[in-house]
Amino acid sequence: MLFLVGIPTFFLETSMGQFSGLSPSHAFEKMVPISQGVGYAAIIINAFIGFYYNVIIAYCLYYLVFSIRSELPWADCNGEFDCFKRQNLSSDCKDELYPFTSKNITIRSPSEVYFYDKVLEISDGIQNLDGLVLHLVLALILAWFFVYVALAKGVQSLGKISYFTSTFPYVMLTILVIRGALLDGANEGIKFYVGSFNATKLGDPELWKDATVQVFYALSACTGGLISMSSFNAFNNNLLRDSLLVPILDCLTGFYAGFAIFTVLGHMYITKCVSSFSEVAAQGPELAFVVYPEGLSLMGSAAPFFSFLFFIMMLALGFGSEFSIMESVMSTAVDIFKNKINTKAKNLGARLIIVIVYFFCALTMVTRVRFKDEILIN
Repeated sequence: MLFLVGIPTFFLETSMGQFSGLSPSHAFEKMVPISQGVGYAAIIINAFIGFYYNVIIAYCLYYLVFSIRSELPWADCNGEFDCFKRQNLSSDCKDELYPFTSKNITIRSPSEVYFYDKVLEISDGIQNLDGLVLHLVLALILAWFFVYVALAKGVQSLGKISYFTSTFPYVMLTILVIRGALLDGANEGIKFYVGSFNATKLGDPELWKDATVQVFYALSACTGGLISMSSFNAFNNNLLRDSLLVPILDCLTGFYAGFAIFTVLGHMYITKCVSSFSEVAAQGPELAFVVYPEGLSLMGSAAPFFSFLFFIMMLALGFGSEFSIMESVMSTAVDIFKNKINTKAKNLGARLIIVIVYFFCALTMVTRVRFKDEILIN
């Protein structure tokens, strides 16, 4: 799907941006006036993504702060009645689980208890608002502050920051891959990741749908970001080269990152009371804030150090995407009202207003109202 859909779409959008030098809405208007709405639709998608994306970054900031201690707070159960952590790897799992199974108690891992009860402080259901989670509000303020500082001057400041957000994660990722490869059971994770191939799955339309969705998300296709960013390119920039290198390197990076994840999951597989590898695997927010932190907590005295590295990497990746998302929204707003936003001070003020509006809208996502079994931001 990368070659069939991803690269052609990437080339199309970056060509539009580089040739026109305009934001998505204005680029479509100049090309085909009747299709101006397509550009606005792309920006609206980015606008909605920007709301919740920074909430996830706020979670990362919270975890980063609490990684700076001698023992990770999600490493132990801390007396929770439904929490289970295997204490003796040589003992029978059935014996350790008996106090829970005999009373029909659904067990949770320490990291699961920490995420849902301590970080999110979720209520019993969507009908109970129960106010804002103060520590997440503070983390959200900090996240939006970083966004404003990075984008206050537009692409001029964003370009310099991108050198860091695009290269630093590779250093952190390599450290995590090496550490994960040295863990007991890492081979089990790698075997599950790349060691099995089921050719019959190629006939499953769901597989191709998931692959397409992944490619579109990975390349930020059809959200206006590519048009906005490429509009700042030099007119004679070698776009064909970029359209081949960037998507391919992006997908190879994702494949490489999989080794950092699955080596740790392999270690969890041999240390937890599970019967299949799929029981330790997860997707969405749970992978980043429940499963992987639990794997990191099993690394002994070095656990806080590697947890700190992991969430620093998550922040670099998250802010890299958020900066791109919000710059496309801000540049479009400035383009629309360019007759009124015609000075440097007004530009700074307009961007500040957008950040403040986004912050207040995002407050709806840091209340205690959640479903017990599903995170609404997934």
